Amino acid sequence: MSVLSRLLFPLARRFIAGNTVEDALAAARTLHARGFASILDFLGEHVRREEDAKTAARAYEALVERLAADGLDAMIALKPTHLGLELGEAFCLGLLETVTGHAVLRGIRVGIDMEDSSTTDAALAAYRRLNGKFPGSVQIALQARLKRSAADLSGLIAEGASVRLVKGAYKEPATIAYTRMREIRKNFLDLLERLLREGRDTAVATHDAVLLREAKERVRRLNAPPEKVEFQMLLGIRPDLQHRLLAEGYRVRIYIPFGAEWLPYTLRRVRERPWYLWLALRSILHPHPYRRTISSPAR
Repeated sequence: MSVLSRLLFPLARRFIAGNTVEDALAAARTLHARGFASILDFLGEHVRREEDAKTAARAYEALVERLAADGLDAMIALKPTHLGLELGEAFCLGLLETVTGHAVLRGIRVGIDMEDSSTTDAALAAYRRLNGKFPGSVQIALQARLKRSAADLSGLIAEGASVRLVKGAYKEPATIAYTRMREIRKNFLDLLERLLREGRDTAVATHDAVLLREAKERVRRLNAPPEKVEFQMLLGIRPDLQHRLLAEGYRVRIYIPFGAEWLPYTLRRVRERPWYLWLALRSILHPHPYRRTISSPAR
């Protein structure tokens, strides 16, 4: 285990369900009992071997079987580079279609995650293909950080897309991305208002208290139907806000990452908020909120 991994391991235990499907299911069951929906992410990215991508696809198919058997209100999240995008778009799309078809057949919806800007076109193309084949069963993430997202949203709205709106966790150059928080927030809210006005299925995915307050105000002002809007938040981050939203009557879905490839995900959380490093130290002394049901990630 590297020095960096040793430092971040206590923090990862806060953000990651564990190493196995069993760990992820235990977290999903616990959250379900408390009234939360979930979306599960088998961690991995930038796969460069066909067999590794196929292994990831098989793991997702097995996960879908378990979710369907448990009757949980759950989705799965797919990253194109985890399913072989860097081996070719056609290869990746084949695996995405296989996994999505397997999930939809069992009543499980699929979310396509956005990665860095070099993959945005491919992710959107994959979403459009999947949404055409499995209408109403696939959701696409859209990053408010990227300047192109306003134009991308126009096409998605016209296509009747279901959108997961996020700020964006990837560092991008100022030529293509907003770099100031007030700009990112403004774009987030502009995009959100467009989605709500058009009556699109919308997931508001943020822990930003400012955005949450403004998002709730827009949901009320525009009289958005409850079945069209949900809030999505990450496992282990601001559980107080998660429970508050639930108590206020909103639908809340928790993003549950699991698997041995926890380091890149944890590093993105630290880049978003460097003070999470303090949580890594503090978590040694304070119990994980889900520790009774979730094991540690692989070392």
